[in-house]
Amino acid sequence: MAQKRIIIAAENATQPVNNVKVVAADNERADILFEPAAGAGNYYVYYMPYKNEGRSNYPKGVYLKHAETATADWLRQTLLKKHLQKR
Repeated sequence: MAQKRIIIAAENATQPVNNVKVVAADNERADILFEPAAGAGNYYVYYMPYKNEGRSNYPKGVYLKHAETATADWLRQTLLKKHLQKR
């Protein structure tokens, strides 16, 4: 699971959250930090999202690879960078 992309989206948002940091993830649990850009409310976590490749009569689901979306400024502002270096 650590090599798969994780997407977080606010309940009423049209775009996913930009600042997301997966601290640790395995088959049973994940520690995920994110900036709640839309404020307080419900957020949804999509783990192991995929896209369909191939023909319509013979589709092939391919998991999206992990992508680091947390900006250095956000990590610095939240002091996460220092915390993560200790791990």
